[in-house]
Amino acid sequence: VKSFCYFLRIKKINLKNLIFRGFKIDHLVRSELLEKRFNQSSMIALLNYYCFKRMKEEKVDLCKVIDWYENQIVDKGFNYGKNYFFPKIISKGYIGLNSILEINPNFIPSKFEISKNISPNQICLISPKYFEIYKKVKKDIKFCLAPAFRNFSLFDQKHLKNKNIEKKKVFKILINFTGFHLDNLEMINFINKCEILKSEKISVFIRPHQESKREVFEKRISKKIQYYFSKKKFYDEMKNTDILISRSSTACFESLIFGVPVLITRRVGGFLPIKNYESFPSNLWFFNNDPLDLENNIKKIISDKNKYYIQNLEERKKLLKEYFYPISKENIINFLR
Repeated sequence: VKSFCYFLRIKKINLKNLIFRGFKIDHLVRSELLEKRFNQSSMIALLNYYCFKRMKEEKVDLCKVIDWYENQIVDKGFNYGKNYFFPKIISKGYIGLNSILEINPNFIPSKFEISKNISPNQICLISPKYFEIYKKVKKDIKFCLAPAFRNFSLFDQKHLKNKNIEKKKVFKILINFTGFHLDNLEMINFINKCEILKSEKISVFIRPHQESKREVFEKRISKKIQYYFSKKKFYDEMKNTDILISRSSTACFESLIFGVPVLITRRVGGFLPIKNYESFPSNLWFFNNDPLDLENNIKKIISDKNKYYIQNLEERKKLLKEYFYPISKENIINFLR
């Protein structure tokens, strides 16, 4: 009941004289709280907090706590509850997806969040490359490697075969959508304005998120584009895909194992990197801020496929090793230790 009724308590928060970088932001914060006065994630965060409170009251013997961690509201309530009621118990924040952290820096807790005890004691990454980068530059929290459980089938040898770039009459482009409706509408706007996708030499495959409705795409995608709905599993679809178009997601990293170049588009209200970071693979990722970027990058890849594909099996195995920590008995034991 207390979790559900939190929106009533918001009115009692003192919002006077809030200063941020010299600007008074009382009205801004008050408007935000009013607009989102009831939020399901906030309620879940409070339920997580009270769950730890009840476990403490019941004298539950915890030895370790693991949170599927994205540093969202639910995670903050979860970790604050653990840190407040079980301060001596080690907690691990498992980032079980492979996000482009330069685009989504919020996945890694800030110094302020760490100081307020709303973060886990350790951050577990499934990407050895990101692990090496973050353990050097961020010293206020411990990092460790964890097996890429959700990507277990990526290690199947059937996916690791030499890629032949044969001359095709039709060029296949797979468009991977998210579960966010506004993001999908912007992506559809991008592809509708991309003239090259209307070519008869290009076959477009649409892969909606499992939470999306197919009718949204049927109504909004231009009838001039020859497209099909993807029916195969993602990895099977990638085997004969020539280009993947996607938002920032694990799919971008998975494409590396298939040697397929990716055109990454921005989220609504989001941004894309303005430079190439050391974590980015060369000649495989292209960032697209608008339909013109998309058009030019598709033309670039089509004109010289040999330059933008990874055909060599050993090179693809190397990328798998860099971006996905394998699942083994030893690695699982170390993660749980």
